[in-house]
Amino acid sequence: MKKLCFRSKKRRISAAVLAACVLIACAMTVSGEPQSGPEISVGNVTASPGETVSVPITVSGSPGVCGATVSVSYDSALTLKSITKGGAWPTLTMTKPGKLTATTLNIVWDGTDADLSDGIIATLEFTAPDTPGTYNISVSYGDGNIVDGNLNPVDFALTNGCVKVESTATVTVGISDRSVSLKGDNLEGSILVSFYRGNRLISVRFYPVSEAITVDDIPFQALRAKIMWWRNMISLSPVCEQQEIDLN
Repeated sequence: MKKLCFRSKKRRISAAVLAACVLIACAMTVSGEPQSGPEISVGNVTASPGETVSVPITVSGSPGVCGATVSVSYDSALTLKSITKGGAWPTLTMTKPGKLTATTLNIVWDGTDADLSDGIIATLEFTAPDTPGTYNISVSYGDGNIVDGNLNPVDFALTNGCVKVESTATVTVGISDRSVSLKGDNLEGSILVSFYRGNRLISVRFYPVSEAITVDDIPFQALRAKIMWWRNMISLSPVCEQQEIDLN
């Protein structure tokens, strides 16, 4: 009888230990999962000088919003062209400023019921400046300016964005009556033109980078040409993908 009781007690202890391990494992799994709270974020967009680009304002982890007033501030070098309503918060009415000339402006969303949707709530269209650089766009809101369905304040984390303007350069290479365009950051490096007949290399020529290059004296047997833009003749690092011209 004593042995039986001991075994029964041992089984009870083992079961308790197993249950505790399961609880600890579950707790570790839950705590290990990323916790995402409500957030409003501005996109990061790359543009060429003078290009018109769209920058999204996105909401995620929304607990339900019935009304919101969000302030948007942007670099004075950017030109704001338009503000359009996004697909998120479809039950709320968006009111944008009458004039878009101020570098800080308010966008208002209002409704009768809380909207739980996530996604793009507004898209800002900017004309990028001509000077390369990073031009910041930020969002903010005042105390109580975002409320839920019970008109209680809701807190959102904020992530700012930017328009990054990168300089571009285009090199046009002409062979016979055909041409290709290569794009890079600036007019530096070398242009390599290789002539082939099938897979056999016939001739190679180098040209200093310029906006327009004309290739004369095409080898008689050449059926195609490969054009590459290299940063320098030491590393032979390509500036962009190579182009081909069919000479048939």
